[in-house]
Amino acid sequence: MMNKYEVLEDISKSFDLDRIRKLPVPEKFKLYEYIKLIHKEAHLATDGNIEDLKKSVNYDIDRTYCLFAMLVCNGIHYDLLKEIVRNYAHNFDRSDIYYGKIVILGVGLLLIEQGFASDAIANYLLQTLGDDFLLNNLHYPGYIEHTEDETYDFSSSVITYLAFDVRFRETKYDLLALMRMAQNEGAEYVGKLINEKYGNSELSFYFNMLNISCKDTMKHLYKTLKEDSKTYRMDHLLISGSYAILTNKKVFNAHYLFNSIIGKYSRYDKESSEIEKEMTVRLERLKAL
Repeated sequence: MMNKYEVLEDISKSFDLDRIRKLPVPEKFKLYEYIKLIHKEAHLATDGNIEDLKKSVNYDIDRTYCLFAMLVCNGIHYDLLKEIVRNYAHNFDRSDIYYGKIVILGVGLLLIEQGFASDAIANYLLQTLGDDFLLNNLHYPGYIEHTEDETYDFSSSVITYLAFDVRFRETKYDLLALMRMAQNEGAEYVGKLINEKYGNSELSFYFNMLNISCKDTMKHLYKTLKEDSKTYRMDHLLISGSYAILTNKKVFNAHYLFNSIIGKYSRYDKESSEIEKEMTVRLERLKAL
């Protein structure tokens, strides 16, 4: 388990914070409003009461914030949440503005999940905006004060997520169905289906590469394969799906991980029964192969 200093070092290595520092001043003012939101909501999660985030009037004030907050409230651990945030950020690689918003909100919730105090979270996020902005534009005194009637308006900075794509959706639910099949029939049974009947040579390759006895080597290969993949979304989906099958991940967690890879917004209020229903349709098709 990492201490708080190690968490901050890990975040600095995981995200390109210089992209935020280089944003235009008007965009930094918008990010400041998001940091104020994170600071205020972090008070609710003190002393381990993370689920109190759901009780806030601000819980659904912004769909990106709400998505990450929902995942924290549902107990998704640090490593998986960081991977989800990184995936969404990568899908907006050409937009520094979208990248900045994803990272500020995602890192803010990561720090809440790790039990950081609200003032520590706020000042860590604020330093990503750069000293010059804080001193000469924002005139930041070193702490955030909130008013009782404070409101937020994020209408001018709503993220437009990637459009629906049937090809990715079908692959996603096939992978979720294979996960469920592995839980019921075993990974060996699923491996045979993937290699002999499913008909996707790339999935067979990634599954077989990761299907090894040493779990530490599997974890390392999982990271390396993702870094070396040529096509980000489909390759990452197949690699992450193979890893999820072999490590027996929860379907709920994998659903949100896969959506982050695709770049599709995940409905924060989507019931697990809806996911199960769509997955079951794919499961029956796979059983008929």
